[in-house]
Amino acid sequence: LPRELVYREKQGFGFPIALWLRTDLAGFLRNLFNQSRLVELGIFDHAFVKRLVEEHLAGRVDHNFRLWILLNLELWYRMYFENRSVDQMREFTDELLLPR
Repeated sequence: LPRELVYREKQGFGFPIALWLRTDLAGFLRNLFNQSRLVELGIFDHAFVKRLVEEHLAGRVDHNFRLWILLNLELWYRMYFENRSVDQMREFTDELLLPR
């Protein structure tokens, strides 16, 4: 291998989360936040989260970073504070992928 390749700094790689949240995961995103435990507990403001989702899905504002964090926090909360097993989480997330 060329020396410059062996000794260059590590390079990260991106993935199209903004596109996925706007297309393939749009229903998942809406379904998750329509039944958000963190909204129920007053940790997330429903109107604010809904605005983020709608602006992102409409392509007006790219909120992918914020939505990705909120999505993962919601799933983390359900898994660790509600003591859901991996199988329960899989079943829950599979249901979120179904159209409503």
